[in-house]
Amino acid sequence: MWQDAGLPIVRIGVNLSAKQFQNGNLVRDVIGILRETCLDYQYLELEVTESAAMKGKGNIIEALSILRKMGIHIAIDDFGTEYSSLNYLKQLPADRIKIPMTFIQGIGMNTKDEAITKAIIILAKNMGLGVIAEGVERKDQLDFLTKEMCDEIQGFYYFKPMSSCDVVNLFRKTNFE
Repeated sequence: MWQDAGLPIVRIGVNLSAKQFQNGNLVRDVIGILRETCLDYQYLELEVTESAAMKGKGNIIEALSILRKMGIHIAIDDFGTEYSSLNYLKQLPADRIKIPMTFIQGIGMNTKDEAITKAIIILAKNMGLGVIAEGVERKDQLDFLTKEMCDEIQGFYYFKPMSSCDVVNLFRKTNFE
């Protein structure tokens, strides 16, 4: 509906669970949903947690590779909270790493959280991946992430969760069209 209304194109993030990879129909299901909704593949981002990715290994890599080749974006969610296998990370067909809120909340209060956040950003950039920080709520967090060249932020700093109607009104009110 947003595409049809001429609003700016935004990526829609959808979380996937380990269970969704186990049924073997994930690729077919995603293609069916995209056809049904008429959402262009490039505007979908599938988010896979580290723990879900580690449970399925081979079949997850295969499914994500197929989806990514189709133009769907792939993000590794909650990076650094579970296994953090760098060997496995290099095999995952991902576009972005998402830094979890648990590290972002410590910015300005905990040098360890700041060091981990910096390290994730540097690692991602050196691997050619984008970086999204989750749970940004304060100006000092935004300033830190900007200084460290984080690509995108999510969180209450700019907006609280809102309905699709409110998003449409926001786009129209701020002349994003």
